[in-house]
Amino acid sequence: MTSYRIRATTLALALVAVLASACGGGDDAPEWTPPQTEQQTHALIQRVQLEPEDWGEKFKPSEDFYEHELTPWGKLDEECSWQDMRDEAPEQTGLQRLSGTATLDAFSQVLVHKEQATAEQWYAMSEGRSGECGTQDYGSVVFTEVRMRPLTLDGVDEGYAESGLFAADEGEEGSTLPKSPRRFATAMARKGPVIISVQLEGKRGRYTPEELNQHVDAAMATMIDRLIEQP
Repeated sequence: MTSYRIRATTLALALVAVLASACGGGDDAPEWTPPQTEQQTHALIQRVQLEPEDWGEKFKPSEDFYEHELTPWGKLDEECSWQDMRDEAPEQTGLQRLSGTATLDAFSQVLVHKEQATAEQWYAMSEGRSGECGTQDYGSVVFTEVRMRPLTLDGVDEGYAESGLFAADEGEEGSTLPKSPRRFATAMARKGPVIISVQLEGKRGRYTPEELNQHVDAAMATMIDRLIEQP
């Protein structure tokens, strides 16, 4: 994993974890349909995306990196190093937002693929070998002590979550990323051609993994509720 700032542009949240799939809605619930037009795609992204207040009352938009369009594509190789393959990215529309407090950075992302098959492929590539890589190298950032954890998601086709530590590569000169390890928790889910993901980063000594996990799970639940709600 990379700091979500970095991973957002190079990886866009190739978040790693335990798969847990479930289907939501009762027999009387209307069938969920993915967006069919460009207008519907942009409307879904805006509807599902998180606002700063969705994370908590103290969260504010990032002053220098609030919204960012992105089209990620890549995977971890056999050496657990990230291989950026954006030149081969399929047609998709994506938006990431960054909010935060004095001690927390929160990221949310919505990707809508033109075809469900490429969304399934990206999800598989994101999860990929991550469960086997306790240390993951993303060039500018190295993730360590990566741990998978159980995740139950209702209303989506598949999902996963993980947590661990990250810090800037010591050999990266001029980097503004933290040199001392910070904690992170992250989750990703897919429904049809839509992929949503969240990540929360906090100071290592200030937050426990459980605290970050709970916050991430609540944020993911909010996005799922918005995703499965038909306009």
